[in-house]
Amino acid sequence: MAIGAPATNPASDLELKLPATVGTANQYLKNSSTPGTLEFGSLSAGKVLQVKTGTKTGTQSIGGGSYSDVGGMTATITPASTDSRILIIIALGRMNGSTDSAGFKIVRTPSGGSAIDVGIGDAASNRPRVSFMATRWDISASHGTGLSYSWLDHPNSTTAQAYKLQCFPQGDYWQINRNEQYFDGSDIYHAVAASHFTLIEVSDLS
Repeated sequence: MAIGAPATNPASDLELKLPATVGTANQYLKNSSTPGTLEFGSLSAGKVLQVKTGTKTGTQSIGGGSYSDVGGMTATITPASTDSRILIIIALGRMNGSTDSAGFKIVRTPSGGSAIDVGIGDAASNRPRVSFMATRWDISASHGTGLSYSWLDHPNSTTAQAYKLQCFPQGDYWQINRNEQYFDGSDIYHAVAASHFTLIEVSDLS
């Protein structure tokens, strides 16, 4: 480890006084009330440590029968501490489909590990387990609606965690960021929307 010199020479010598102890896990060095005298500090609970995002501005048609990735709705984050929580915020700008409903689930894959379904409902006999559901807009295939969802995850790890969103339509297909018809019209109900996938690392909430 090395400490570099200032870019320009100061008018006088600079002195930094280290603490008399080595501190504890997850602490950091900071200036004390006396500038130049360093001390250890601890992160306050519930503070935002970092933010990672994924964005989908194009459209996607997802076929039914199995889970498929929602393109762009993914992000990777490396927690600073095993105590950190990851707040997952999903905003789907617009959806519709040929089917009555579609199931969505969040999948987390640790670096070098296996995929894990996150934030899904409890096991209940033969019933599928999802993070959240969406229902078809029944008024017209020209329309559609957005949906938002959040989940607080605890990976209990400091290795990279790759999160993504998957969709399972009940019938033929499910549309993302568009209506079912997708006519090339200027009316607002023909609009193409944007969707976002956000990960926020939050320091220990205890």
